Amino acid sequence: MVILCGFQNCLQLYMFSLTAIVCWFSRQLMSPLSHQPVDYQHWYMTQQPYLINSYQDKFEPYLVLRKTQHMPVYDESFRSYGMNKVSHIMELSVAGYQFVVMPNIWAIHMPHRESVHAKKFLQDPNERLKNRLIRFQFVVSLQRQYRLGRCGKDEARQGSARPQGSHDQL
Repeated sequence: MVILCGFQNCLQLYMFSLTAIVCWFSRQLMSPLSHQPVDYQHWYMTQQPYLINSYQDKFEPYLVLRKTQHMPVYDESFRSYGMNKVSHIMELSVAGYQFVVMPNIWAIHMPHRESVHAKKFLQDPNERLKNRLIRFQFVVSLQRQYRLGRCGKDEARQGSARPQGSHDQL
């Protein structure tokens, strides 16, 4: 990632983008939910920080966080490729973190070749299925840890695992 310098504000960056080759982060095209809540058009024009009011599944913004002993860390179950950032953002949201978009600050993602892990994930349905299973288990663990939905509340009350065949909506 490279920080782009030389612009006084986002409006200047926007004006530059009208005459130059500037591409949105490729995930914006492949996975619009990844960055949609940022609202780039608003960001280009604003001079004030603004709050992202609603968490959206698969949201994966670039973050600047203060490291504290209570900050949730990446779940180490996610290996290779897929859902690690999304899951971390999900946990930060559940833990009560607020996402604020800052004006006049930007980063540029430098294009790079697809990793071996990304290619395997994209080409092998079994890899994607394993990844989704890990994500499902992660979401269930969040429900329990943060006592969300029926899953967390029932188990907290009963103090035991749910019977086999019992399914809660996520």
